[in-house]
Amino acid sequence: MKEIETILEGVARTMRRKLEATATLNYSLLGGNFGEILFLYYYSRVNPDYLAIAECQTDRMLAGLNRISPIATYCNGLAGLALGLNELQQDGFMQGVDDAIGAFDDVILEHQQADLMSNRHDFLHGFIGLGFYWLMRYRNSGVGMKALKEIVDYLAASCEVVGDALRWRLPEGKRDKRYNISLSHGISSTIILLSRLSRMSSLPKQMRFEIERLTTGAVNYLNGNRQDPERHGSCFPMTSADCSGPSKSRLAWCYGDLGIALALLQYKFPHKNGLDIFEYSATHRRSLIENSVYDACICHGTAGVGAFFDYLAHCHPSQLFLDAADYWRNQTLRKAEYVNGNVRFPHMSGLDGKFEEGHGILVGTAGVGLYLLDSIGIKTPLNRFLLLEPYE
Repeated sequence: MKEIETILEGVARTMRRKLEATATLNYSLLGGNFGEILFLYYYSRVNPDYLAIAECQTDRMLAGLNRISPIATYCNGLAGLALGLNELQQDGFMQGVDDAIGAFDDVILEHQQADLMSNRHDFLHGFIGLGFYWLMRYRNSGVGMKALKEIVDYLAASCEVVGDALRWRLPEGKRDKRYNISLSHGISSTIILLSRLSRMSSLPKQMRFEIERLTTGAVNYLNGNRQDPERHGSCFPMTSADCSGPSKSRLAWCYGDLGIALALLQYKFPHKNGLDIFEYSATHRRSLIENSVYDACICHGTAGVGAFFDYLAHCHPSQLFLDAADYWRNQTLRKAEYVNGNVRFPHMSGLDGKFEEGHGILVGTAGVGLYLLDSIGIKTPLNRFLLLEPYE
């Protein structure tokens, strides 16, 4: 515990230094400055001096909104900003957020319609991520049902039916990536969005029927991609069997078995094999290099894997998941770099093996900091940002 507290103190210094040295702060939740500010808010529950620092940096960030061309995405845009501000309100750091973010609705809807026209089917950077914004807006203010119906109608019109399964073709990327089953960019996050929509009590009957059809077909498609982990090293391939055939996927939040298992567990009628996938990963996939885990970042590093097992140890208690959570936390702590009292967790920036200091929650030190705060009992919204827990 003392080691984690020392690391967190160093992370807080790093975040403060970075923010104060940045002339214009962006409002990116997962990829930039807003994620770093969020860490300072929740770290203030360890050291109250950081609350005033977080509030000052928030004022600077919001003051610059009008000077930045707006984008809408969950990862880097207004949807993510709104979801983050909503979490700060829920946790008592802010007031009046619902009224303020109402001004985002028209801009986000305009971007959503552009995303639908260009088939930008993506959680982090497209209309799937915007769906989670509308879920939050509908829960809080009764706004967004029309926008959610637009997404469902588009998914119904654009899916490809293959027997009892269905899939969506992505427009960009190489041919071997056209059918993406990942959490970060593919069908797994689509299933989670649809599953959460299906739990809304006020859905029109036809919309509910369509959601259940799409979700069931997409889950069947995921299950159709199952492969023998003893032979291939993972339960699912990296993209999809349609694209590249059986292959070993990395162990990470972004791609691979963990995100797919999460989608199966959050399905309306949870599949037991979702839990089996986590059990296999906890038991057999602890070698960092063999599973393409090279750094500590949330997106594709040890902290992202650790967040899954912390979540599982809480929701599905077992010694296996507790041990896995401890293992991945310890691996994360070993990757801390200390510089003059500051602490950072650099990430591998490419296939060339170079490491650099990232930004925000997904590949930055702030995300690792939020994960470590959760591990010592300071509850943060990290699991909701990563889709492990629902906003609603």
